[in-house]
Amino acid sequence: MSTPPLHYQSNPPDYAPDADPPLIHQVSVDRAIIGFLQRWLPTYVAEGCRREGKPTSWLARPRVFTTTYEEDDEDFFSDARMPTVIVTAGEASDWDQDGDRNWSVTYRTAISIVSRGRSLVEARLQASLYCSIVTALLLDKPSLDGFAGGVTPVSERPRPIVDPTNRSRTLAAGMGTYDIWVPAVRRGLAGIYKTPPPEPESPWPPLATVQETEVDWIGRQPPSTP
Repeated sequence: MSTPPLHYQSNPPDYAPDADPPLIHQVSVDRAIIGFLQRWLPTYVAEGCRREGKPTSWLARPRVFTTTYEEDDEDFFSDARMPTVIVTAGEASDWDQDGDRNWSVTYRTAISIVSRGRSLVEARLQASLYCSIVTALLLDKPSLDGFAGGVTPVSERPRPIVDPTNRSRTLAAGMGTYDIWVPAVRRGLAGIYKTPPPEPESPWPPLATVQETEVDWIGRQPPSTP
């Protein structure tokens, strides 16, 4: 027996309506990661302190989340803004197309946490801990609360930071690099134009409606529905 066919007859418009979700790009990846970190980092920082044998308040909770770093801004790393989390999604690579012509992408992403210690030893320890905490969080929740499809750590590195205020503070950054895989960043079968819309700024017509449906089945006839 053959597979039951489904027949649809409709009158589609010459071009598809605007049904696509917003485009995913580097800045939208930044924002998704920052929102995820804002929700989960406080809990993971407390757990990281406990596992290091420190009081859960030993590491400060991040205060500022950003995607840019102004080296010439003396107030950028002020004490009131620390710890500061910097998230930057870089190159989109490893483009992969599925059977529905949807494209998935890997974003090489840098996540750094800059903090202040009382000494070089303490600052390096803090940076190292922050970096390991971020990696643990990403590996525990690789979907980033549903945004991503997987995370692969690339590198971790604690390093000193020059104090831009010239006050000889001891600053350090825990710097992590990750490959974050995001599915369906470009949808190949959604929103394809047959012809350009007559007025690009005008509203598009609604989605086509199904006018007639034919369903063939094999075996017992399904119950009728009103």
